[in-house]
Amino acid sequence: MPKISETSVNAVLGALDIIDVLSDYLTLKKSGSNYKANCPFHDEKTPSFMVSPNKGIYKCFGCGKSGNALRFVMDHEQLTFIEAIKLLGKKYNVELIEEAQSPEQVQLLSKKEKMYVALDWAKNLYISILNHEVDGKIAREYIKSRGISPKAQETFGLGLSPKGWDSLLRASQVHKLDEGVLNDAGLIVKREEKTFDFFRERLMFPIIDTNGRVLGFGGRDLKGDGKGPKYINTPQTEVYDKSNVLYGLFQAKRAVRNKDRLILTEGYTDVIALHQAGIEEAVSASGTALTEGHIHKIKRFTKNVVLLFDGDGAGKRAAKRGIELCLRMGLFPKVCLLPEDHDPDSYIHKFGGQHLTDHISTKAQDAIYYELSLLAGIASTLDPQHKAGEVEQLLGLVSYVTSPIQRGIYIKQIGHELSIDEEILHGELRRIKGATKAGPNRPKSVSALTKPYSSRKTRPQQYLEDLYLNLALRELNLIRILVEHGHRPYDDERSVTHFVLDSLADEDLQTPLHQRIFARLREGSVQSEKLIHDSDIEIAQHCTSIYLSEYSAVQNYESLSLEGWRKRSGPIVGIDQTYKSDVDREIQWFEWELHQQLEFEWEMRYKDAVLSEEETLKMLALKQKINALKVKTSNPLGICVRRI
Repeated sequence: MPKISETSVNAVLGALDIIDVLSDYLTLKKSGSNYKANCPFHDEKTPSFMVSPNKGIYKCFGCGKSGNALRFVMDHEQLTFIEAIKLLGKKYNVELIEEAQSPEQVQLLSKKEKMYVALDWAKNLYISILNHEVDGKIAREYIKSRGISPKAQETFGLGLSPKGWDSLLRASQVHKLDEGVLNDAGLIVKREEKTFDFFRERLMFPIIDTNGRVLGFGGRDLKGDGKGPKYINTPQTEVYDKSNVLYGLFQAKRAVRNKDRLILTEGYTDVIALHQAGIEEAVSASGTALTEGHIHKIKRFTKNVVLLFDGDGAGKRAAKRGIELCLRMGLFPKVCLLPEDHDPDSYIHKFGGQHLTDHISTKAQDAIYYELSLLAGIASTLDPQHKAGEVEQLLGLVSYVTSPIQRGIYIKQIGHELSIDEEILHGELRRIKGATKAGPNRPKSVSALTKPYSSRKTRPQQYLEDLYLNLALRELNLIRILVEHGHRPYDDERSVTHFVLDSLADEDLQTPLHQRIFARLREGSVQSEKLIHDSDIEIAQHCTSIYLSEYSAVQNYESLSLEGWRKRSGPIVGIDQTYKSDVDREIQWFEWELHQQLEFEWEMRYKDAVLSEEETLKMLALKQKINALKVKTSNPLGICVRRI
């Protein structure tokens, strides 16, 4: 099996647009020159995931994840480097030139990659059978009877699984596909000594992820003999988990973003019918109830969801489950029920697509108001105990709403509809919210860096630790300067990077990681502006974090400082046009911090100590160095220095 050439890899990397790539997974919002979103790698309500289009990098300040567009796809999709390159090459229509691989290299192909190849092959096989003049005739007639157009058939990749117990298996042997991979992908079944196809003589609905990869299939029975279930899905595999997959999202994602709304329905044909009717933001939960995994997928594209279900008992129960889950996970759900004898597909066939569009526009109801209307309709028939229980459940839904104003509106409406005093409702809501908070109240913490300067005498060890921490903050600013301005000229002979390296020794730095960065720069093995894309993942993530910090360390520095004279120091890192003076100033401040630390260490080590002649000479030499460097750094900064 061939491998991808280095030229092709570079072509894919050159084509990447980090905003375009991440927009397939997240809802990005502009924030100054950057973008922000809720992090996909951990649960959060306040966005801490920042993306820089200029540098082509991202950083989450909640969980620490960082990298470029390729790293994001690798981490999010759990892909190898080559798998991610293939995926992104397909997205950007980059032709991948392949080279021959050795048997050893073939063995390194991941199990998932082989499964994707097998599933894509199966999809194409099913399509070819459906289009066969004889074999696909009955299935095509059924598709036509359901009102599915040839265009929709192609868009959703509908196919037909072959007759016979092992037709797909025998076809795979011609193409030399591994039987174990077919089994892992859920295409065949092995029982005792028999092996047979999982799908036989069924209309096939490929289930595709947002990157266009086939994960599995849904199959509808066409025989009508009642010997098997009407629908079956691919069993759970390493690439297909029905609790994390939404059918039709690949086809719907653009419309969902454009309309900032997703319509969730129940069946495969419902989704296709809605798309044909122009309601292209529709998806379904792939043959299962709505799950947290589905919500995570939805939140990448929008927070607005319409639950479009049948109006029968099952539809109402599905809506009730969906409302609680959506609200709990931060979505804004609405409910739109159809008449009891209709699903979206049948409704469109009888009344037309425009009628359904109008129905959704006029009948889709705020989820909490929907629940309130149901309760108001039966409240008069409930005894006080049962009514109180129902109200508590309704207030539990209100408690998920983060906006105090919105909660107040709901409380007012609930009080009006159910004739309950609003103060009582507010009190019960406070009780519910208090009961859901995790853990006891924590005492307010105080940063060690806000302690008074007098701790130099009263708490010397704490003071020394504070000095180390202040110096570490200065190191972060130096690294940021190197990433942002290191490639720029400092003078006629040196770049900013060379000036910083000439000014400081590696051992002056407190942090081992920063020492490694300086060492790599001295070796010339990496350019400063490329540190955020360094092959050393730890260095790349650290530099990305610093670059995307929005100057947070600098902005907080004055409030964390120990001495009043720092307040006169002005900004540590300035605007782009004054980078040279910023570099000078930061070097001076770093040396000042460093020598303040050395001075205090000197006092703790040598003051009142009984020294040998040799130790005395070392002490005097160190004292002279400290005094000389203090004077050097203090004069430009306008600081009065006491000698030791």
